[in-house]
Amino acid sequence: MRDNKRLAVALTKCYFCGESGDIVIGKQFVSGPDKSMVEKMDGHVLNMEPCSKCTELMKKGIILITIDNAKSEPGWDKPKPMVMKKSWDRQYEVPGIPNPYRTGGWFVVTEDYLRRAFDNVPEMVEWAAKHRFLFVEHEAAELMGLFKAVPTESR
Repeated sequence: MRDNKRLAVALTKCYFCGESGDIVIGKQFVSGPDKSMVEKMDGHVLNMEPCSKCTELMKKGIILITIDNAKSEPGWDKPKPMVMKKSWDRQYEVPGIPNPYRTGGWFVVTEDYLRRAFDNVPEMVEWAAKHRFLFVEHEAAELMGLFKAVPTESR
């Protein structure tokens, strides 16, 4: 009797930097509705866990990611409902992942710098200090001089 499963591999993306994240390896059905479950994960963000590089950068500072709010999906910044996911053997809930329109700016700044730059919005600074990242309007990053700043380290 022939085995109807084969090994499948997917390389996911890091939510924060967009570079290669986790490797997903699993057996999957060659035919039927679950045929390409693992393959669908390839090149996609599956969770908000930072890659090893982003984890190290988050220890040093706070990641700022520039966005265009006008081009972002309405309500991207509101808490997302839990989404039902189904695997071959069970259903489970995962939180929705915020997905604003990114403009390509990506910076790591110190917490002290962020406190000075956003001294009038302390609750935002506290959130960023806790979560170690923050989405920033592209124009705000330009006004802050982040695009003209000389990097002390490359990511």
